[in-house]
Amino acid sequence: MQSVYYIVLVPMVYAALAVFILGTLWHGLRLIVGLKHALRVVVGPAKNPNMLRAVCDAFLSPATLKNHPVRWVFMVSFHIVLFLTILGHLELVGEVGVMQVVRHDVFLGGGILGILLFAGLLFFLFRRFHAPLAAMSEPGDYYLLILLLLIVLFGSQLHLAQRLFDYSTIGVAEYREYLSGILTFRPALPEVFTEDFVGHSFLLVLHVFCANLFLMLFPWSKLMHAILALPLARLRRR
Repeated sequence: MQSVYYIVLVPMVYAALAVFILGTLWHGLRLIVGLKHALRVVVGPAKNPNMLRAVCDAFLSPATLKNHPVRWVFMVSFHIVLFLTILGHLELVGEVGVMQVVRHDVFLGGGILGILLFAGLLFFLFRRFHAPLAAMSEPGDYYLLILLLLIVLFGSQLHLAQRLFDYSTIGVAEYREYLSGILTFRPALPEVFTEDFVGHSFLLVLHVFCANLFLMLFPWSKLMHAILALPLARLRRR
């Protein structure tokens, strides 16, 4: 069991990051080059696109707000909460002083962020069972959403078990020891990561395993639209 934990938490993490970075760069560059070509040959006045309006389109989606206000609320709130969750994970790497402008214990949000993420993902998943998305959805779309749900579920359990029930064998110091070792290419698992195979460490391994799978699948998924949001908005603003 200890060997399985090590494989998931160290070699698989490096493999997932390599696939994610290289795959995203490869597919992203190909798609962006194609969009640049489209921007050059698009029919319209020869003037620079309104960058401010393009940024607004890409990140605030006013068209979605106008036509689907409920979906817009879920979409914008999900992305805000996701951004805050990523910032919260940075605190597990090391001290981030600027984030303590609003004093809080790690993890950011006191468990609320995980609940909001889970609710948003359920909304996006159930939308795919209804027309017109049901006809356009592929198996991979469901796999990724389910993976994200599992990542959030296991991550929330890790946090809430500690915050609500004072149950934790892994603290912030152990997470920072582990993550700093990964980032400096000197990986080492703290002892508490492998001494409890049915408690907090087990949830951590499930959380990291699902995150690894998600990172490996991301470059070949429709979620690559995140990279194309701004170039597409510029294309529409020509």
